[in-house]
Amino acid sequence: MTELPDWQRGMALMGEHAPGDLRIIKLDDAGRISAFVIDSSDAWGQILSIGNAELAARLMPGMSWDRRGNVLAVYTFGSGWQGTEPSTSGLGATVQLSPVKAFVDGYSLKLTGGSTINRLAGVHGSVDATVGDRIGVAGRFSLSRKPQYLDFMLLYYDSANVWHGRLRIDFDNQDLLVEIGDAVWATIDADFNLYQNSEAWSNIKLVVDIAAHEYVRVLTPYQAYDCSAHPLWSEVSAEIPHVNWDVTIISDPGDNDWVYIDSVVITAVEPENPT
Repeated sequence: MTELPDWQRGMALMGEHAPGDLRIIKLDDAGRISAFVIDSSDAWGQILSIGNAELAARLMPGMSWDRRGNVLAVYTFGSGWQGTEPSTSGLGATVQLSPVKAFVDGYSLKLTGGSTINRLAGVHGSVDATVGDRIGVAGRFSLSRKPQYLDFMLLYYDSANVWHGRLRIDFDNQDLLVEIGDAVWATIDADFNLYQNSEAWSNIKLVVDIAAHEYVRVLTPYQAYDCSAHPLWSEVSAEIPHVNWDVTIISDPGDNDWVYIDSVVITAVEPENPT
């Protein structure tokens, strides 16, 4: 009998073997075989290959998100800021940990935009990791007093340039947009609506291809949008490779609008297909 090396033991569980060759996977002291039982494919027909760390992240109590892509980082705010930083601009702008509303862990971030100047409030973070070609940012939020804009942004630094991907919900005009140049926007839905209730939580996800320098898709609670016709835009930057993410609201002029952010999830190795 031939004992498999560690890297082939998972293949043996899925039936990869040489004809007529009986192979031992691994036995414990009592002679029992240790094995994981997994589904052969997911809901989209893709073959599953999930490591223990990824499986643990997906089984985190109380958490749920789009299941495509591997998890790089999960930010919730029940234990504090988790390495994120706030940004504000304008009179009355604040970013606060709030026990008033939360989907998980008892706290969320309350972003209150300023009533003057840039009228914004946001939170951002960085992921220092090898991310593959396609990366995503997903957020769960609650609209208590809807702002003018809610933005989700990914910035990828490749040592020569920084590539910008930004998704914008324009609540005043009911538009869903992606940024294709500095303050240049492409509309992907001109009649966009979210269920708005002070107790409801909504999810949205942006995926970009940092190798092809283009958008991939936007996922909302109701629809998947193929955005691959739209390019990312870039600026010169010599910073070493890493990913920055940002969630920002911009209040209506003269108002202090607010949104609760419960969680932000950064993913990598996203599939190509838009649905």
